Amino acid sequence: MRGIEKIVIGLLVLFICLLLSPLVAFSILGGGMWLDKITFSAEKEAKIGKEYLEEKYKEEFEIDLNSVKYRGYSKDVTFAASPKSDADLHFIVQADSQRKSLYRDNYMLNKAVHFIFDPLGDEDRFYYEAFLDGSSRYSADVFPGIEAEAYIQEIKDYSIQINLFTALDLGGDYESLVKRLAPFVNKVKEIGLIKARIVLLYPRSLDQEQQKVVFENMKKMRMNNEIKERVLGDLSFESEYAYKLCSIEIPDLEKSKSLAAYIKENCSELRDVFSK
Repeated sequence: MRGIEKIVIGLLVLFICLLLSPLVAFSILGGGMWLDKITFSAEKEAKIGKEYLEEKYKEEFEIDLNSVKYRGYSKDVTFAASPKSDADLHFIVQADSQRKSLYRDNYMLNKAVHFIFDPLGDEDRFYYEAFLDGSSRYSADVFPGIEAEAYIQEIKDYSIQINLFTALDLGGDYESLVKRLAPFVNKVKEIGLIKARIVLLYPRSLDQEQQKVVFENMKKMRMNNEIKERVLGDLSFESEYAYKLCSIEIPDLEKSKSLAAYIKENCSELRDVFSK
């Protein structure tokens, strides 16, 4: 009988091992990520995110439900939002997927940039956004609850990157472009953002109609959270978003004779567009 008992016990142990092995493999191979994905709810994330923003900034926000994304590799959630008071002001929010109230956003920084640039009245020809430190789209989680003008004073010593998207007027000349760009550069200098960088992004195409098409695509891309997650450099040669850029460093600009002279010295590809 003991021999039979041993066989039965052995078979039982084997059965249990076979039963548990898929679960172990599931866990080792990222089962937690798949469980998170399965239980993920865009509606729930949007609701929680909206509550977070409205509690933090004491104003109403709209969440783009189509932009709510779960990223398994980093186990976080991102979504695009805009204040009800300004539907054209889009910004990105990142949330920890473990519900630990770990949220980051760059609302105040982009609100400040709109405060600076909107009075110029050139929103139809330029689309602008900003990041602290020239890289992280989520790092501007500082000084919430203050007015944009006061916020600007707080970030004067920060390294800030302002992306300025536009379409070129190929029928114009180099001086006309500089004249259009100058008010934006002058505003940044005027308010004292001494460490700022303005990155001018413009379509690669030398066809005027294509300039307009790519510019509109670039604007849609920057308002779309899923595409915005991709590095701008990765998109630079894709036909829909194909662009070039000219980086204007405000500290270096101060050493140059003029904005026109700076662009000629540092942005040869942009200069050459108008010399052909």
